[in-house]
Amino acid sequence: MSERERKRHRDESDPSCEQGPEGSSEEGLTRKRREGDDLLRAGDDIINRVVSGDSAAFLAAGQQQGGQ
Repeated sequence: MSERERKRHRDESDPSCEQGPEGSSEEGLTRKRREGDDLLRAGDDIINRVVSGDSAAFLAAGQQQGGQ
């Protein structure tokens, strides 16, 4: 199941997703979960952009040399 399918399934099965901006504590939990998922995706995206396919070269480039 892809991330998009998981999100759609979670949204369809969660009745609090259909409420307005002010609602129950369940809605707040749903919003926080969504924000957490967004944060994790953003972190994964940043890591994938920073780390090249050649991990050895990446690690060698990041090593301190000569008291930097």
